[in-house]
Amino acid sequence: MRRNEFFRAGAIMRKYGRGKRWLLLRRWKNLARDKRREQRDLFAVNRRLFKAYILREELDRLWTYATPAGVTNFLAGWIKALRWQRLPEMQKLGAFLLRHIDGITAYSRHRVRFGVVEGIDTTIKAIRAARAWQMRDEQLLLLKLRWTTANPIRTATDLFRFLHQDLHSNR
Repeated sequence: MRRNEFFRAGAIMRKYGRGKRWLLLRRWKNLARDKRREQRDLFAVNRRLFKAYILREELDRLWTYATPAGVTNFLAGWIKALRWQRLPEMQKLGAFLLRHIDGITAYSRHRVRFGVVEGIDTTIKAIRAARAWQMRDEQLLLLKLRWTTANPIRTATDLFRFLHQDLHSNR
């Protein structure tokens, strides 16, 4: 959005907005006083950029809702607020969020930290790599995955147990 807006607004705006990408990506509450002033000056020059920034800041509230109904109502209101802003990039974001509403509402019910998800994903990749030389069937892969996610490898002992486990157990 920033890039499109600077090219749409012409050479003067391009010159003024150059190097402001990270300033616009930061949250308002995390900005230092001089950076806030710089951001205010940028918003004074380009109102559409200001609208997009405010909408993005409001979207952070989406992750605070604890019920699927709350998430759905908030997202519907946020998309309704987009209607009159004439910001096609934000409308694309709204459409994207609507396509993934099931996953977003699932997060409101089960707040799994993304670090945990990334850890499990890394484990799956490691097991799949080991599958090329060690495991030949899908049942064995699933057993390894279940054991690994239930018993994370944190020490050398855990690694030894993982490598020398009884693969036919119902753990």
